[in-house]
Amino acid sequence: MALIFKLQDDHLQDLLPINKLTPENLDELCKLSMEFIVSGNVKKAVQQVAVNLTLERDEVEKIVTSLSYLFSDCARAKLTPDQFHLTTLDIPSLPESHSSILIKYYETNSTQLRSLYEKVNSTESCFGITTIPQYKDLEWRFEMECDRKSVRQILDPYFTLKLITTTTIENEKKTQAQYFNTSYHELKHIHDVLGEALKEMKSKHTKRMRHYIK
Repeated sequence: MALIFKLQDDHLQDLLPINKLTPENLDELCKLSMEFIVSGNVKKAVQQVAVNLTLERDEVEKIVTSLSYLFSDCARAKLTPDQFHLTTLDIPSLPESHSSILIKYYETNSTQLRSLYEKVNSTESCFGITTIPQYKDLEWRFEMECDRKSVRQILDPYFTLKLITTTTIENEKKTQAQYFNTSYHELKHIHDVLGEALKEMKSKHTKRMRHYIK
């Protein structure tokens, strides 16, 4: 019995707008969704396609994102083209002509997509040479300069940070250490920026993107 990958209800709802597209328009948006998966930045292309197809920019962006989820989720699940076809049957009222276009793009790009996600899961770069440095540990030391040769009774606090990361190169894991001297104000700025980044990680947009690259 063939495996059917079940799409989530909210994803199915996001895919409904493709039903009203012409086959030519859907073909163009499938092509753009593949570019989005690979490069992650198609803002200019979205605007241009929206003008060419006489569609709203937000509508094009939403459809491209939904198609990207469809192709990427099925590629991660390692579906065959036949299994992908069965999955698309879940999309309500999807015309057969549209289903054929989706299958064509999936069959053409599924191998590349699976390879891409294998690299993402191993944090390997697109060039296949090295991985993104991974955080391992952070050591710090607080120091206070009380006076200098020319100046007496000063209080100049600063921190020495030792950031330890690991990088995998050709299956060999290497540990690296970077040293930084920073003042209190610089450290406070780092704290604030990291705090904003952690808040952004909890946003709805980031959660969708994490699901996309998971």
